[in-house]
Formats: sequence, C-alpha cells, structure tokens
Amino acid sequence: MTQIILNIEDRSLLPGLRKILSNLNGVTIVKTRTTSKGTLSRAVDEVRKGKVTRAGSVAELMAKLDE
Repeated sequence: MTQIILNIEDRSLLPGLRKILSNLNGVTIVKTRTTSKGTLSRAVDEVRKGKVTRAGSVAELMAKLDE
C-alpha cells in the first residue's frame, strides 16, 4: 500500500476532494487532520512581514511596550 499526504490550505476544497478521491477504485480516506500554525511559525511569519519592535536595551523595549 502506498500513502500520499496532502497539505491543503483552503478548507473549502475538502468536500470536493473527498468526493473525487472516494470515487476512485482502491482509494480510501483514512483520516483528515487539521493543524494550526504553532507559536514559532506565527512568530517567523511576523518577522518576515516586518512586524518587529527594535530596541537598544531592555529599558527602551519596556518603554516602547508601555506606549
């Protein structure tokens, strides 16, 4: 038996994909799992988008966070 794991970002596609795949002979859908981004992934995305706060010291950072 060979398995293929698909990562699907648009959840609205799932019903159609399930219907298409279930109509194929010899293909079964074992399990559907939804994962959300973890804290690290969200943090990396924020850095990539430039959503960062720069500070020269801890005191400066604390002052910026109080604003």
